[in-house]
Amino acid sequence: ALGEGEGEGEGELYGFVTYSSRENQSAAFFRHNGDTGGNAPLLDGDATIPAGFLPKINSEIDDRSFNFGYRKYFANGATLDISYTDGENTIDYVTSDSLNSSFANHQQFTSALTSAEIRSSVPRAAFAYGLELGLETINLDYTQPFGDLFIAMGVELRTDEYKVIAGEEYAWRDFDTEAGISLHAGDRSSGIQGFPGISPDSAVDETRDVFSFYLDGEYQINDDVLVSAALRHDDYDGFGDTTHFKIAGHYVISDAVRLRAAASTGFRAPSMQQLYFNNVGTQFVVEGGVLLAQQVGTFRNDSTLAQAIGIPALKEEQSTHLSFGVILTPTDNLSVTADYYSIDIDDRIVISNRLGTGLSPQLDAALVAAGAGRGQFFLNGADTETTGFDIVASYSNIEIGDGSLDVTLAANFTETEVTDLFTPVGSGLATLTTDQ
Repeated sequence: ALGEGEGEGEGELYGFVTYSSRENQSAAFFRHNGDTGGNAPLLDGDATIPAGFLPKINSEIDDRSFNFGYRKYFANGATLDISYTDGENTIDYVTSDSLNSSFANHQQFTSALTSAEIRSSVPRAAFAYGLELGLETINLDYTQPFGDLFIAMGVELRTDEYKVIAGEEYAWRDFDTEAGISLHAGDRSSGIQGFPGISPDSAVDETRDVFSFYLDGEYQINDDVLVSAALRHDDYDGFGDTTHFKIAGHYVISDAVRLRAAASTGFRAPSMQQLYFNNVGTQFVVEGGVLLAQQVGTFRNDSTLAQAIGIPALKEEQSTHLSFGVILTPTDNLSVTADYYSIDIDDRIVISNRLGTGLSPQLDAALVAAGAGRGQFFLNGADTETTGFDIVASYSNIEIGDGSLDVTLAANFTETEVTDLFTPVGSGLATLTTDQ
């Protein structure tokens, strides 16, 4: 702590830095010699990779953050804290031991290379795409006691950042097709097999600013009763604002029995990924008992396709929370807490099924225009109700030899029910049942 003079309280500077890096590898489906779509046959009659291949999906995940701030203590018990935080998570995907089958097919018709030369020169790996999610905040918090009343308040300025970095051309391009028309006989699968890349058309670089403030108060009515209330307001740039509250109480019946209860409202804004992720890639789906490769698109709600069928902008999830519980301390060594809670969430954000043609004329036309066989979207499409019961029992200071043992038993029982499923009113999906 940094002293600042007698009677003026003290202050301190603080900070920390964190960094972690992880690498992972997983495998996709094996592409065998007879897979003419994913392992293009060449002019000598054999596949590009005669022995077949098992595509590998390699990811490198980096997390870093740093935080520093200054906290001031005043002689009247008040504190003032200002801090700055910056953090970022990045994921880079590389697909290896694989093949862009359309490239091999294109090579045999447009180059002078022999089949053997194509096999030896065709790229087997490519950078598929990268993701970046960043968070930057400035916080100012103030607390002060006024006798039996304790007040806390604060403001926050936050910037959310989200990027989707396009992959190498080899990772995503359809080399043997142009404007939806096959350039050669035997059209082959586009993009690198197993984990195709993202094209520059689906690249993302978005930010969102959020301003928030809160006010919190606790009042000790008497030795047995404590009540508290809180209010929070958030204003999202380009999204809207919302205000929510919480009230709570704590009642001491005896030294061994205490009760507590709380009620609050809440919300969750759509994440940057739900708002802005956009991609068309190969997914394997089962139709009529047969495993088929299809071009499936995940389309953001402001995309041309989503707008064409009237998909509305995502809105926040709204929630209501209720809880009450009991705290039992029959002895100095034993304590038991039991709490019941109920959480109702309206307009939960869900991702739709992979929707294909034949369901809606608007959807059919939009999928054809996007070059996708199926499409999926993030929607405010469900209401849920969660109820649960928590119990925690602790027994401390059990003497064992020269030491002591603390034992804790915890149990949780939770049930979540989907109370309503719905499709956007007035959109091209409004006529669909929710099981589609």
